[in-house]
Amino acid sequence: MRNRSEESNGWAVLCDSGDSRRCSLFQDCRKPDRDSVKVQFYEELRRPAAAKLAPEKVRSNATGYSFRAVQSSAVRSIVFLPNDNVLAVCYDTGDWGLWDWRTRKEIHRTTVSAGVPLQSIAASRDGLLAVGGGVRQRETEVHIYRVRDKRVEFLRTISQPDSVRCLCFSPSGRWLAVGDFSSNARVWDVAHSVNDDLKPTVLGAGHSVSDIAYSLDEKTVAATAGVKIILWHADSGEEMATIDAGEELEGIASIEAGMVTASEEGPIRLWRVAKSGEEFELLGPR
Repeated sequence: MRNRSEESNGWAVLCDSGDSRRCSLFQDCRKPDRDSVKVQFYEELRRPAAAKLAPEKVRSNATGYSFRAVQSSAVRSIVFLPNDNVLAVCYDTGDWGLWDWRTRKEIHRTTVSAGVPLQSIAASRDGLLAVGGGVRQRETEVHIYRVRDKRVEFLRTISQPDSVRCLCFSPSGRWLAVGDFSSNARVWDVAHSVNDDLKPTVLGAGHSVSDIAYSLDEKTVAATAGVKIILWHADSGEEMATIDAGEELEGIASIEAGMVTASEEGPIRLWRVAKSGEEFELLGPR
């Protein structure tokens, strides 16, 4: 789970781990089956009451449909672009594409590194697109593009010491948070950095980072690493708090009411986070 999108009209995107070539579109923050573990939310939860969903509501099925992306390529990550009709999808074959999900047709394909799997793709509200992956314990690069009116322009690469597992733009699009398999997360100023030798803010996680998210006010970076949720001050990289969720976590997203996490065991949970970042409250399901 990653960025929140203003133009998504409450749609969520899901990649089925049992059939990873199939993508599903759903409405509301609900999970259709326990085999689906890679979830990305773009949910408009503006009302405080919206975060107080009863467990049975969270567990119930959503409405939507599935489409098969590419028969020979497993989908690793998927994200809405600012244009709500377009999805960006990355594959284990080392390439990524743009899809018009209403017509279910691919409209663009780019190969980053043939045969080297891409793990994550992220989009900003101002049209930046970041793609990353690689082989564990090897240096790799995050590729950054600009997408306008379905046209793709390559901008630059950012070097990473280990393979990329997750990506997330801050709400303004200025910052890019990158989680990798070497137990670290890094934050890059992609709006102003022009040289790769500029140092990012490094956030130590102590475990491979499965997902990463910015708070909506851009003051906090949150990540899932193993069974833990970790929060850092975005500007300094200082750790704010850690919570043991008691289960292996796969994803995290920020909403106005707090956070949403997804685990390998199935449940999607809602959390309220105090402004200090020191207190967590599990809203459900328990």
